[in-house]
Amino acid sequence: EVWRAEARAGGALGGRVVKVSVSQSGRFDGPERGPLWGLGDDDEVLVRPPETHMRLADLLALLRAETREAFYLEYNALHQYLGEELRAMAPAPADAAGLRPLVQNVWLGKGGTASPLHYDDYENLLAQVRGTKELLLFPPADHRNLYYTARAKGTLRYRWPDTWERPAIEGDAREAKVVFGSSVDLSNPDLGRHPRLEKATAYRVSLREGETLYLPAFWHHEVRSAPAGAGGVNVAVNFWFKNCSAPPEGM
Repeated sequence: EVWRAEARAGGALGGRVVKVSVSQSGRFDGPERGPLWGLGDDDEVLVRPPETHMRLADLLALLRAETREAFYLEYNALHQYLGEELRAMAPAPADAAGLRPLVQNVWLGKGGTASPLHYDDYENLLAQVRGTKELLLFPPADHRNLYYTARAKGTLRYRWPDTWERPAIEGDAREAKVVFGSSVDLSNPDLGRHPRLEKATAYRVSLREGETLYLPAFWHHEVRSAPAGAGGVNVAVNFWFKNCSAPPEGM
């Protein structure tokens, strides 16, 4: 009832401006091979999806439409984008009373989206509201088996409809390396490039409507979302808290 956003799209919530990411493949924040960005064969690029802002009502209309690109409301802080009233409708679970809260985020798409393998340095409670999520989890100690590497960062350019450009990474941007996300594509692992992946210990979690997962800081995770039935949406809220422990050795 709280999250019947489609029914309220013409009201106050529908008029709220939200931040929306766009993906060519349904994967977000993942690595790509260097030649796509004007770099060498051995290089990787951390790819950020294009972002735009629109009314929530317009996003919901796009999610109902058949589009080749994927639109995803991700990392939207509830108090910033959808108001304190809605934030109050999604209170942190009572069991989190001993944690130090940072922010509540809402995630909304029509499914078929994936957040590639990465870790966060926050304690995380992930609450599934509509649809389901499938997570592959690895403990912090598997860090060296999951191939995190420093890489240049690139941002796709997007133009409606389904038009994409990868601007060449040049000058100082080639040297400004960041470490975020694993080089491993768990949907199509390449053990020739990543042989230590076989030593990693994976845990699979299915998160259904009404369930909440506690994801400790520094646990590696890849998340795939599915809608609530044909033509449905996937909605989740997560709660980030300050971490309770130091990072494992080597991270």
